[in-house]
Amino acid sequence: MDVTEQPRAARPDRTLIAVLVAVGLLVLLALVVVVARNASTATLDATTPEGVVQRYAQAVIDGDDETASGYLVSQSDDCEYYDESDRELRLALRSTETSGERSTVRVSVTTSYGGGPFSSSEYTTDEAFQLVKSGDDWMIEETPYEFISCPRSATD
Repeated sequence: MDVTEQPRAARPDRTLIAVLVAVGLLVLLALVVVVARNASTATLDATTPEGVVQRYAQAVIDGDDETASGYLVSQSDDCEYYDESDRELRLALRSTETSGERSTVRVSVTTSYGGGPFSSSEYTTDEAFQLVKSGDDWMIEETPYEFISCPRSATD
């Protein structure tokens, strides 16, 4: 009896399939982490010192000087507008100390300047916002220099 071996149909290598599945899962996991990280910034209560600082800082980052000035006790006399459109600011809440009508919100401020595909300048400083109670609202009395809101004049 002549038994001829029939060629087996080409089957994909199981190792290659396992590697491709693992890479796909890693890409999916990275995507989930990035989306979750961006969505994890909770909006804080606007009646708290932290909530006021969060809204003020976002207005400054967005270039909305009108909204930002609504959170200030008074506009700074030392205000001079600088165009820092190449700068990115990130703020992280560290702690809050409240005593009566005064509050200090301590934050970490990370400032980044783009510098090309392989270099950028980034540094982090610990700063504080000073707030005072005005009626039912918290108002910012003093800000870190990175967050001084300066309205732009027609010549800027």
